[in-house]
Amino acid sequence: MISETDVQLSESTVRRPDVAFVSDERLQGVDRHHTPLAAVPNLVIEIVSPTDRAADLMKKVSEYLKAGVQAVWLFYPSLFQTYRYANERTQCLTAGDEFVEPGLLPGFTLKISEIFSWGE
Repeated sequence: MISETDVQLSESTVRRPDVAFVSDERLQGVDRHHTPLAAVPNLVIEIVSPTDRAADLMKKVSEYLKAGVQAVWLFYPSLFQTYRYANERTQCLTAGDEFVEPGLLPGFTLKISEIFSWGE
């Protein structure tokens, strides 16, 4: 896992995801100390702030997926909402759900209720 690290998505696109997972396979032969990191993450997590524009977020999600990111998770803390983008599919998750990425993180689960206080 990396956080707040620039990653090279294409020749002309560099992004800084809030959190990202890059597999050992994608890091082979990559200088981990050079930025931007020349490896496309497998998973990107973005924490959405109230000032983020929807169009900008969708552009980021599109760039990530086009570059080969397998899943993008967006967390909306102020709305207590989470979204997962993968395989041309969008999924909205609520307090009773959990994130799972068996192809990326076997055995890993993250309960949505553990992310937010859900108004408590």
